[in-house]
Amino acid sequence: MDLKNNLKDLFHRTLNASTPFQAVEGALSVSGDEIDICGQSFSLSERPVYVWAAGKAAVSMFNSVDQVLRQYIAGSLVIAPKESLPSDSPADQMIGASHPLPDDKSEEAGNRLANFIHDIPDDALVLSLISGGTSSLVCYPAEGLSVDDISSLFELLNRSGATIREINTVRKHCSRIKGGRLLDMLPPKAVLADLIISDVPGNDPATVGSGPTTPDDSTYSDARHILDQYNLWEDLPRAVRQHIEGKNEQEVSKDNHGRNSIAEHHSFVISSAEHFAKKAKGLALEDGIECMVADEPFNGPVAEVASRISKETQLQDGEALPKLFLFYGESTVKVTGSGKGGRNQEMALHGALKIAGQSEVGWLCAGTDGVDGPTDAAGAVVDGQSLHQAQKKGLDAEHYLKTNDSYHFHQQAGTLLKTGPTGNNLMDVVWVLASGN
Repeated sequence: MDLKNNLKDLFHRTLNASTPFQAVEGALSVSGDEIDICGQSFSLSERPVYVWAAGKAAVSMFNSVDQVLRQYIAGSLVIAPKESLPSDSPADQMIGASHPLPDDKSEEAGNRLANFIHDIPDDALVLSLISGGTSSLVCYPAEGLSVDDISSLFELLNRSGATIREINTVRKHCSRIKGGRLLDMLPPKAVLADLIISDVPGNDPATVGSGPTTPDDSTYSDARHILDQYNLWEDLPRAVRQHIEGKNEQEVSKDNHGRNSIAEHHSFVISSAEHFAKKAKGLALEDGIECMVADEPFNGPVAEVASRISKETQLQDGEALPKLFLFYGESTVKVTGSGKGGRNQEMALHGALKIAGQSEVGWLCAGTDGVDGPTDAAGAVVDGQSLHQAQKKGLDAEHYLKTNDSYHFHQQAGTLLKTGPTGNNLMDVVWVLASGN
C-alpha cells in the first residue's frame, strides 16, 4: 500500500464531500413562504431577508444560501480572504480582506459590516454566515486603537503558543464588533439566525470568529491574565496596553453586550471537524479500511499532541489491518525560531521522528482550509521512510524543529501537502494509516 498517496487521496475526497455549500444546503429548505433552518421555521412573507457572510468559507456559504433564497434576499454582504474572491458574485457587496493578520481592507470590511447592520430594517430576518478567519478578516478596532495596533496584537498572539480560545478572548476585548457587540447594532425587532462552520475545539459559537453575534462572559481581567501568562504584555503596542488597563480598572466587560438586544436569536453549528471525520470514516470504510475516530479534539502544544497520537496509534497483536486513525483539533506552537512553517508541518515532522523505520505507518497532518501558517502548503504527509530519506539529503529534523523551519524541511524532503485554499475551515487533522505490510 502506498501510504502517503492513499492518505492524500482520502483527504482530497473528504474535502470534496464536506464543502460549506453542502453544509448550508443541508441546513436550509423553503416550502411556500416558510424557511426551515435546522428544524426551526421562519416566515418569509412578513420579513425581508438580509444575509452577511464572513470567513474562509464565506463565498461558498453565501452561494448556497443565494441558491435557496435569491428571490427573498433584500441585501447581502460577503467578506472573504482576498485570494478566494470570485470574479463575480450574486452578493450586493463583496470585499476581500487579510488573514491571518488584519490590514486596511480588514478595517474597511469591519466598517462595511457595521454600516450594513445599521441599515437593516426593524422587521428583517437576518442570516449570519460565520466561519473561521472572521477574526482577522473583519476588523473594527475599539476606540483609541488602530488596525496596526490590532495587527501587532494578532501577530504576538499567533506566535505565543496560546490556544484559539485564549487568543480570541483577547481579540474580543479590543473590538467594537466581536464578543456579541454586533448584536447591539441590530434593530431590536430583528430575527437573527447564525449558520456557523466551526474551526475551534468544542464548537463554541462564542469562539468561532471571536463570536461577533455571541455574547461573551469573559472580562478584561481575563484578557490581561492571558497576555501576562504568555509574557506578551510588555511587547504590546502602548495603545493596546492603555485600552486593556483602562477597561480593566472599570471592568465594564460582562456588561451584557448583545444580551436581550433583539427579539429572537438562534445559532446553528452546521459543520465541524467532527462532521469532517465522519465523512472520512465513511469513505475509508468503502475502501475496506477499518477506522478509529478520536472521541474529542486535540488542543495543546504540538509536541505533546504528537506524542499522545503516537502512543494511541500503537498497533496491538492481531489487530485488523489496514487501519486508519482519525484525529482532529488545533495544536499550538510557541515560535522561537526564525524559520518558516505551520503547526501541521511541525506536527508531521514530529510524526516522522515517531515512526522512523516503521515502513507500514504514515501520517497526514493538514489544515482543512488548505493553509498552514504563512505558507502555501496545507501541511505534510510522511511515512516511516521519510526521516531516513531526508537524512540522506543532509536534513536534520531536530534542527528544523528547533528553528521552526518545518516548511523548508518538507520542501526539500518532498513531503509537503499542497491543496491551495479550500474555501473551508474545519480545524486541523492528523490521520495515521497503518497498512501492516
